[in-house]
Order: sequence, then structure tokens, then C-alpha cells
Amino acid sequence: MLTVFVDATDAAPSNGEAGVWIDSGPRVGRDTLDAILCDGIVEVTAKAAHGTPLDMGRRARVIPPRLRRFVLARDDGCIVAGCTSRHRLQVHHIVPWSEGGTADAGNLATVCWYHHHVAIHGRGFTIDPGSPACRRRLIPPSNGPPTER
Repeated sequence: MLTVFVDATDAAPSNGEAGVWIDSGPRVGRDTLDAILCDGIVEVTAKAAHGTPLDMGRRARVIPPRLRRFVLARDDGCIVAGCTSRHRLQVHHIVPWSEGGTADAGNLATVCWYHHHVAIHGRGFTIDPGSPACRRRLIPPSNGPPTER
């Protein structure tokens, strides 16, 4: 379990670029927080300007092992168009958990380590939910050409 602290006074105007830190660790930005929320069990503790705790909704997300095995078997390899990898496969939310995505089979897809950590979490690509389920397209970030983060 990882505890993430959020100071809403700093986090809100900066879209999570400031005011977010890990328990007993360094401050983290939005991209790091998204990666943590994708793969980890996270408890979020937030406070308003006057120190009052805020209700943050869902505290954690976990893909049950049985569902993870189902998605891996259903997809039979990385679902990104043009990728044939069947190694180091991971399950990823199509609509991210941090944006209200659910941990059900329809919102989960199998991706290889490269597409998961480099393309999606490293460069900001997202999975196109309208593309065919077995050959999903990746959408580049809207803030310009992809760059290494």
C-alpha cells in the first residue's frame, strides 16, 4: 500500500504538478502519480486550504488475479496495432483508473512492457477506445509531439 498526500491548494491550480507527494518520499508530478495509480494499491489523503480532509472517492484499485488471467488469455498478446509481443505482458486500463475507468474486462487490455511503460506512461500516449479490440491504436498526447518524460 502506498499513501499519496495531496494539498488541494497547490494541486488544483497546477493540475497535479505541485502539491502531491508520497508518504516518506519525494514530491511527485502528475505522470508519476498516473503510473502509480495504474499499477498500485494507493490510498489518497487530501486536505483543503484550511486543513479539512477532502473526500477523494475510491481509495484503491486492484485487478483481481482471476480477471487479470482472463484478460491476458482473451487478448493473447499485446493489443497495440502492429505489435506481436507475447512477452512481459501487463494489463492496463483503457480509460485510466484516475479518470474514473473501471476494473472490468471491457475496460482492460493487454499491453507489452514497452507499450505500457514507455509509450503510455513515459510518453503520454493513450489507447484509442474506438479502435478494434485486438489491434488498438495509440493516440499521441494532445500537448504536442511526444517527448520523453
